[in-house]
Amino acid sequence: MSKKSRERGHLGEQMALEFLASQGFHLLVQNYRCGHAEIDLVVQNGDLLVFVEVKYRSPSEYGPPEAAVSRHQQACIMQAAEQFIWEKNWAGDIRFDIVAISPGASPEIVHFEDVFY
Repeated sequence: MSKKSRERGHLGEQMALEFLASQGFHLLVQNYRCGHAEIDLVVQNGDLLVFVEVKYRSPSEYGPPEAAVSRHQQACIMQAAEQFIWEKNWAGDIRFDIVAISPGASPEIVHFEDVFY
């Protein structure tokens, strides 16, 4: 991944984090890694633990940002989530979300809840 791509990814994660914080979520871990899998944000809202994939990209001929989360990536995120749950001995509810951000002068942020299982 190029330096520019990493910077864009970090910017997207910061924007998503600020958005989620305004909705009452608080950050537990950013960029949680388990083997080759990574979860962009692990946040909590009350008794709900949420694993968040952030997609920051311009809509294009390839579709909107949220469409860029492949089945393989979903499986990797779920595998990493299982490890996180085990490490933290989490017994509450969980959810997998996507925060899609389309950059621009006035960025569009869309929060998709409970997008995969």
